[in-house]
Amino acid sequence: MMIDEYQERRKPVVMTEDKEIKVKIPLDYHIKLHTVKVVSGVPISDTVKLALESYFEEINQGGA
Repeated sequence: MMIDEYQERRKPVVMTEDKEIKVKIPLDYHIKLHTVKVVSGVPISDTVKLALESYFEEINQGGA
């Protein structure tokens, strides 16, 4: 199998570098995220990033 330059895996330069992933989510989550985007003007990726940061902060505090 051939891997083109866009599929080639590379190691991130720094841990703060953004990495794009594809995920499957329920349709109702997608509708809610799109609604937030329309109402607030905040891109879906920023909303998800903020939610994940809050989630990881919460679980780290609970385990400490």
